[in-house]
Amino acid sequence: MVKLIWSEKAIISLELIAEYISKDSLFYAKETIRKIRSLTRKLKDFPYLGSIVPEYDRPDIKQLIYKSYRIIYKIDDGVITILT
Repeated sequence: MVKLIWSEKAIISLELIAEYISKDSLFYAKETIRKIRSLTRKLKDFPYLGSIVPEYDRPDIKQLIYKSYRIIYKIDDGVITILT
């Protein structure tokens, strides 16, 4: 199984998403964060689940889309790092 790491930038982004959504609904803020985390956990078993990020055009940098949020991650020798 692959190791999954969240970069500091990605953690801050997740916190900002939760903060923004919670202004309208604490329930939906928690639900959105839960679903984003659940989606990223799938990368442990399916690291190539996402698509290539067009701006980078590199096979080791991929993205997952959840609603209007883009999760960019890097695959490197058994480690997946969530970048943003």
